[in-house]
Amino acid sequence: MENKGFSLVELMIVIAIMAVLTGVLAPQFIQYVEKSKESVRLERADNFRRCFEIAVLEVAAQGDVDREGQDLFTVTSNGRLNQETAYNKALKKALDESFGSDYTGLCVNVMYDVSDGIPYQYHLAFEETDGTYEYCLTNDATSINFLQENGYTKLLGTDWYFQKSEAPVIV
Repeated sequence: MENKGFSLVELMIVIAIMAVLTGVLAPQFIQYVEKSKESVRLERADNFRRCFEIAVLEVAAQGDVDREGQDLFTVTSNGRLNQETAYNKALKKALDESFGSDYTGLCVNVMYDVSDGIPYQYHLAFEETDGTYEYCLTNDATSINFLQENGYTKLLGTDWYFQKSEAPVIV
């Protein structure tokens, strides 16, 4: 007698094994994907910070400082500057040359000292379909206390603080 296929019991066993493997591996895969997305966001935030510092040096080398008394550089997700000072325009131009001009889903706030244009706080918000991921880097003790009091956590091995909110940032 020739066997021409699998029995129902054999098929049920294979399906049960696949279900167990899926149940065990799927959460780990989802966690791995989320960690890689977080790594990309953090790398993009850190890359922005480096590019901004280079832009500050380039603008300062040209003798351009903020003479209008503004101390905030803000770019919305459509790439528009909120404070269109000469200093901010020069910074954005230098920044776009090194970082790129695609701010889709990214809102940036950088606080800098009016006297020398040196940044002391970076705040980046990445708008994604499942919420907003906020990253903040600062050396200001008052700002650090504010971040900690408002639910930001320090990312291990970095100086960045992080918070996820369910609602997207309004720009």
